[in-house]
Amino acid sequence: MLRISIFFLISLLSFGQEQNLLTYEKALDEFKKSEFQKSIETIRELILKDGTKYEYHYLAAHDYWSLGNYKSAINHFQAAIKFKPEDPKAYIDLVKLFENSKNLKTALSFCESSIEKFPNEYELKILQAGLLLKFGRFEFVNSILEKLKTENPNDYRPILLESNIYFARKDFEKAELTLKWANSLSPENPFVNNNLAILHEQIYLSLIQKKSPDAKQKLNQALEEIDIAAKNSKEPSILENQKRILTYPK
Repeated sequence: MLRISIFFLISLLSFGQEQNLLTYEKALDEFKKSEFQKSIETIRELILKDGTKYEYHYLAAHDYWSLGNYKSAINHFQAAIKFKPEDPKAYIDLVKLFENSKNLKTALSFCESSIEKFPNEYELKILQAGLLLKFGRFEFVNSILEKLKTENPNDYRPILLESNIYFARKDFEKAELTLKWANSLSPENPFVNNNLAILHEQIYLSLIQKKSPDAKQKLNQALEEIDIAAKNSKEPSILENQKRILTYPK
């Protein structure tokens, strides 16, 4: 009788786990279809049953983030971290969320504390460099980028960040060289092409003031690059840059 009871209990547990998996897969599928509100409602069922699952909170966080509900997204990322503190993925995404919601100081502080926990996590160091760049800490950023370029020479992102330093310093020649290097590693990348377009736009404006005949060539380059960027991404800032660059006289 005891064996039958144990078997029945195991069967119930297995059935429950299978149902939970199906529900989770449904929520995930809804997320992939951009049905974020539906996904939240589905994943909420699972969280009410068992609020200790990392995967449930991680998906809920991305649902809320996609809907612009940053407070709820932060809460669920923090819950995900609580239930699986050894996984850096939620830490990385929470840094991105803080940055995306314009909480730059919080993003940098959390990023640096996360690096203390995961000192070899490459993605956290990329985020740290990008955030420090926004605070104008160019020398420190350079030291980080040099290490990242050595660690992963085929990643365009450290080179893209380096070009931003040259651009901020109005060293357009070095900015162009580094952007072309980044472009060689990721030719169709919208962010690289966007930055190339902005750089050539600035050079064009400078040449216009000098009444240089080379101005038109730089404008044509900017137009070509921003078209590539807009073709590969619908990021609002890229589309705004395209709209602006298109207004210059041909």
